[in-house]
Amino acid sequence: AQQHATVYLARRGSLRPEGSGIAAAVRNSLSRPTSPIWMDLSATRERDEIAEAIPGGMCEVARRTGTRVSERFAAAQIRKFAREHPEQYANTSCIHLASSFATALLVGTTDVPIDYADGSGMNLLDLDALAWDFELVRAAGGDELADKLARLAPSHSVVGTLAPHWGGNPGTLVVCGCGDNHASLFANALQSGVISDASSSVAVASLGTSDTLTLLDRDSAKGMEDPRALARI
Repeated sequence: AQQHATVYLARRGSLRPEGSGIAAAVRNSLSRPTSPIWMDLSATRERDEIAEAIPGGMCEVARRTGTRVSERFAAAQIRKFAREHPEQYANTSCIHLASSFATALLVGTTDVPIDYADGSGMNLLDLDALAWDFELVRAAGGDELADKLARLAPSHSVVGTLAPHWGGNPGTLVVCGCGDNHASLFANALQSGVISDASSSVAVASLGTSDTLTLLDRDSAKGMEDPRALARI
């Protein structure tokens, strides 16, 4: 769910509890009480509308973002929310993914980025520019969506320290992190020596709620230090 689930916040700023507990702090920050996840197939209409809004359609979206428009991904889900609940959408000041929102909870503020890896699963990220594609952003949620999306950053970025109400060690660093499939491939690539050994290759199979098979050969491994690498997996 972390790469595709969207979280809608009514306000930016602190997520630290003020005497009422973390659950109340989260609940009071939301503009939408539910979060659509990757299993939601209800945005087929919006998927098609986004593809039709982009010259070149599905193929062009795939070229820019790495995947065809999917009803499961954030772009279509945001468009559906904006169409069906315009007032709630207008009252939304910030949109996070489940993964970046978890990071926000850890540091106690909404001002954290979406990492490139999970951002690449939204149909909104231009993989070449490592920036939001504003034509797709406009198609998904109008011009105002550009101001609602969290900023982007490399997956290894330090975004702050653990908020004191969690009871951890003071100064504990919190990083963006990345998607599960991205992380497992990169970790296996490091462990098996693919990145340092140009003659090696690695394949990772993940069997769970979604089944994936990811391959990393010696040519693509050469670019793993580039921040684009995790976004392209």
